[in-house]
Amino acid sequence: MESLEELRRQIDQCDKELADAFCRRMAVVEKVAACKRGGGLPVFDPVREETVLEAVGTKYDSEYRSELQDFFASIMRISRGYQSRQLFPYHIVLIGFMGTGKTSVGKMLSDWLHRPFVDLDEMIETEEGRSIGDIFAADGEDEFRRLEHEAIRRHTGGRYAVLSCGGGAVLRLDNVELLQASGRLVLLEATPDTVKERVHGGEERPVLHGGNDVEDIRRLMEMRKRAYHNAADTAVQTDDRSVEEVAEEIVDRLLEMGSAAESSKEQST
Repeated sequence: MESLEELRRQIDQCDKELADAFCRRMAVVEKVAACKRGGGLPVFDPVREETVLEAVGTKYDSEYRSELQDFFASIMRISRGYQSRQLFPYHIVLIGFMGTGKTSVGKMLSDWLHRPFVDLDEMIETEEGRSIGDIFAADGEDEFRRLEHEAIRRHTGGRYAVLSCGGGAVLRLDNVELLQASGRLVLLEATPDTVKERVHGGEERPVLHGGNDVEDIRRLMEMRKRAYHNAADTAVQTDDRSVEEVAEEIVDRLLEMGSAAESSKEQST
């Protein structure tokens, strides 16, 4: 019977072989990212991933088949994250009015690009142990904006993520400066009618100050319009579109922005 020490030595050798193979694979993944950047190809190809997992399940008739599929699924998520950092080496920041889809779209981008998703409003509520409405009622909007600024400052210094900002975050210039220094800002837009339908009256939306009809929303949107567009690198409409359609357009826009920047750099050299 083999000793525990010998078995561990065999595992160590397997781990070395796995690590070497993984590094070779990631070097190829980097080349794939370059091809996608040049060809405007999708970062997340679910059909390709499903094909790989099916092949693993078919090719390896092993008692470890399920574990192998989990292993390859994990590798592909890691590969997506690495490609994401190569293609988009910055935070992807979603801004815009309440009800434009920042949270739902942000979660999908987070899954596709395998990077963290941070909803700054939700994070503030968790840290404070109370809702944004309660913060507004007890301490006023100025205190909430201070908390919001601190949250933005902390997260723009962390690992690349998809950040969803509250509707009023970019009304402060210092917030915009922090976000633009480390990210690309994508403005999500929708009509007042769409927003009203999505926010269901605004009970948890303190900036509406109790106004919940389309005209109240329209007025506030108009007041913020210039700040939104001045801060944004690009804008995407979300009316009558699926979350997936909006997320796909955002990725396409970001790829286009990268290609345009590279072309400009080449022309200047």
